[in-house]
Amino acid sequence: MFGNTISVVVVLVLYLVLVKNRIKVIVHLIFLTGALYYMTVLKQILEEGRPFWTTSKIQQLEWFCPLSFGNPSGHSCVVFVLYEPMISDVFGCGPKKIWTYVWLFISIMVMISRMYLGAHSLDQIVFGGLLGLAFLVYYKFFLQELLYETVINILNGKHRKFYAIVTTVIFFVFLSIPIIAYIIESTSRPPVDATYINNIAIGCSGLSVTS
Repeated sequence: MFGNTISVVVVLVLYLVLVKNRIKVIVHLIFLTGALYYMTVLKQILEEGRPFWTTSKIQQLEWFCPLSFGNPSGHSCVVFVLYEPMISDVFGCGPKKIWTYVWLFISIMVMISRMYLGAHSLDQIVFGGLLGLAFLVYYKFFLQELLYETVINILNGKHRKFYAIVTTVIFFVFLSIPIIAYIIESTSRPPVDATYINNIAIGCSGLSVTS
């Protein structure tokens, strides 16, 4: 629930509406976008199927039919890169850090639920969680301060040409990476396993498709 697309969109809308410190929100969203982008590209490079793709013995119990690759787990990554900065930087950890413990509990439950629903294997959720944790540590100890300074400078109109060049380069790099990855993978990708197609058809019968 806390990591699916609909929930994340609702949380982000409320985040944008309720939080008055816009710079904090902008900085966090820049980081979140980069982390999710990297995770999505990694899924396409690894091309690892979900458990219910590999065998019809594993039931797919989600409300929607996930058709993106399974490794790393996006939900396990999102609980780190989306929710922890919201708590620690914006809303506060609460008395005796109670909200931090609530977040940890939710994170663990999200990871367990992904296996229960047949959407991910243990290695996929562990990889997704570790990836999210690595992003979070990098953000907290290095990237966050740099992004704050950059956003403030842009809003104040400082070094416009420099930031225009940097953002343009970053944009084209981000645009090029998935294209290059696709070209490389398409030349070496084996034919789609018919078992995958059959099991997806069984597991997703009557469900709406989601990524």
